[in-house]
Amino acid sequence: WLLISRDDHTASAPTLAPDGSAVAYRSEQSNGSIAVVALITATRTIISATSLHAINPNFTICDWTPIAWSPDSAWIAFYACDAPSQRSLIVLTPVMNPQPQPVASTETNFLDPRQVQWLNNNQIVVTAPSPADVGGPQVTTHDVR
Repeated sequence: WLLISRDDHTASAPTLAPDGSAVAYRSEQSNGSIAVVALITATRTIISATSLHAINPNFTICDWTPIAWSPDSAWIAFYACDAPSQRSLIVLTPVMNPQPQPVASTETNFLDPRQVQWLNNNQIVVTAPSPADVGGPQVTTHDVR
């Protein structure tokens, strides 16, 4: 882990790609970003908060976001946050040429951000805790590609 966090920035939540080729982690670099490091070449790609401004100028990468890899290791999904409106947005981007794309808007108080998983290369599953008056978690599936 020293190899991926050798700069002076805090790195957290490292997640290994399913094919073992890269590690993605949250970084405090550039006011919050996600870094993807290819393990063989040590090439680092940064997905910065400013890359989200085309979606919404208030969005930043949520500091609590999990990073979910697609099964083919070509894409990652994560949460972007708009603090003034208290909304979060599930975003996905190709790893090799990051271009964040919105998937679903949700209230940050409603979704449990740890529950985003890829079902297959074309769908993600989001599991949210249910409101107090409804039994069981709420599960939604989103087509993403």
